[in-house]
Amino acid sequence: MSLYATPGSDLCLQLTAVSERLHALVTEELRLLSSRRLPSPGGTSVDEKERLARVYRIEVSRIKEQPHLIASASPAERGRLAQASQRLEEAVQSHAVALEAFSAVAEGLVKAIAAEIGAERSAPRGYGPNIKTNTSRSSYTGVAFNSKA
Repeated sequence: MSLYATPGSDLCLQLTAVSERLHALVTEELRLLSSRRLPSPGGTSVDEKERLARVYRIEVSRIKEQPHLIASASPAERGRLAQASQRLEEAVQSHAVALEAFSAVAEGLVKAIAAEIGAERSAPRGYGPNIKTNTSRSSYTGVAFNSKA
């Protein structure tokens, strides 16, 4: 999906708006991550962010291949687009760092829980009365789910 904009000023203004909206969505996610929460996977902001990111990526690559598409936009409009894109890039980098940290903590928790469950479910404890294996182990198992899978 791409923007339905005429080359020049219209394209520049629409791409600036997309950049600013993406910046707002990424900043909101950063706020959630800093308060130790994840955005809901089925939330409208996640869907909107993915859709806008796809449009942004398509349009930016189109402009890189064909710089004349925004050549007729005023220098002020191109400057606003450049500033909005720079702010978005900085927010995305911060977002990536925050997600990496969040992921490392979650992975550590899963490993700790798995280790604890593994310790509980050790090998059979030997033979019991009447030469039978002692099956007094817990029947619970640890399961970890990856929401991306």
